[in-house]
Amino acid sequence: MPFWKSGVLFCCLISLAFSTKAQVAVDSVKLHDSVTLFTVKGIIVSGNKHTKRQIVLRELSFKEGERYPLNVLVDKFNESKKQLLSTELFYDAVIALKNFEDHDVNIQVNVKERWYIFPLPFFKLADRNFAEWRRNGMSLNRVNYGVDITHKNFTGRNDQLNIYLMTGFTHQVRLGYRNLFLDKALKWSDNFSFAYGKTKEIGYQTINNLVATYKNTDSFAQTFSRTSIELNYRPALKTRHTFGFAYNYLAAADTVFKLNPKFTNTTSSFTYPELYYRFNYTDLDYYPYPKSGIIGEAVFSQKGFNRESHFAALTLKTSQYIPINESYFFNLRLMGHIKFPFDQPYLFRRFLPVEGYMQGFEGNVLDGVAGGYAKTILTRQIFNRTYSIPSKKIDLPNNIPVHVYAKVFGNTGYVYDNQPTVGTYSNKWLFSAGVGLDIVVFYDWIFKIEYSFASIGQKGLFLHTRDFY
Repeated sequence: MPFWKSGVLFCCLISLAFSTKAQVAVDSVKLHDSVTLFTVKGIIVSGNKHTKRQIVLRELSFKEGERYPLNVLVDKFNESKKQLLSTELFYDAVIALKNFEDHDVNIQVNVKERWYIFPLPFFKLADRNFAEWRRNGMSLNRVNYGVDITHKNFTGRNDQLNIYLMTGFTHQVRLGYRNLFLDKALKWSDNFSFAYGKTKEIGYQTINNLVATYKNTDSFAQTFSRTSIELNYRPALKTRHTFGFAYNYLAAADTVFKLNPKFTNTTSSFTYPELYYRFNYTDLDYYPYPKSGIIGEAVFSQKGFNRESHFAALTLKTSQYIPINESYFFNLRLMGHIKFPFDQPYLFRRFLPVEGYMQGFEGNVLDGVAGGYAKTILTRQIFNRTYSIPSKKIDLPNNIPVHVYAKVFGNTGYVYDNQPTVGTYSNKWLFSAGVGLDIVVFYDWIFKIEYSFASIGQKGLFLHTRDFY
């Protein structure tokens, strides 16, 4: 090898070996050789105490035996770090060249694992949000409590086990298991879930953009269950196909069908199978709180296959994140949804907030069979600080970052309802705007505080967690 090439490679190796991030300053070594190919001889994975090695390798955009120019390989280091953090299995990852022999290179991948077990007790409102709870008298009888036990990496294969137990206003048990891999290439996997519950109240009709409910204080107003199985296919890092089947059951009190004969197409218990397909594309710089990239989803579902239940729907969603500079970020979100045939029972006519939500309209319910919205958000980081934990007796990140972002936003949308009721906000253009704060803390817990102004004259303070659409 010519002397000048050896010198360039040596400088590049030193720069990479002492980097604490996957990002590498290629310009600092003036590496412009895009012709010479280097073979990935080996990949050394470290730091994965619980996660299986093949799960880490699955997220890398380079494989053993592949050949790349060195500058292309450095770009793949950055992309691979982004993919590893997007799994939400690790809170940090370092990817760098370990050593090289002529045109063979060995790569070091060091990950830092998160906590995976989260047994969280909860105390939450039975209503959709605080505004609705306030309209219902802020009674403690309208509160649910229980425990949500989640293991986010159950066998070390990025599989998730969830046990959800709820009592109070609603009694519910839910069991779920995600990502049971079916092949060595980790492209095919299964999901299973089962939910069963009872509640003392059921919404039977929408009146003046609010849900009218029937309450049964002596017994339960409805019993419901859902069993589902999904087959996932992930042929590449950024795309995922999901094929699902579910079986749904709903039994409501006789009074519900008297109050609204169009609640369902039956007058007793209601069961229906469901088939659906979901396509998802994700290319984000940081999945929990992205500032650049794009995410999109297309969903087609078919519920029921007879006269009593025959309902199909198509949903398209996308969200693009565009960095303006180091401090300002722009986000555009689009959603479109259509149901067919248009003649559907009330149970299938919910549009907002079932299919999505518009800021400023969180306290309202809109029925309809077609529509969509557009959201624009301008964000600026106003606080960025890292707090150190001196103790080394517990397995935690030594540095805990806290980020705060200020934002302004605007929404516009339209919902078409072929069976409009008095006072509905459907069949007219809707607008809203507002300001807010996004707080990102330890383990990507995200809190959104927003104050919105809607075109219908409403305004108020709303709280949200992570959302993409």
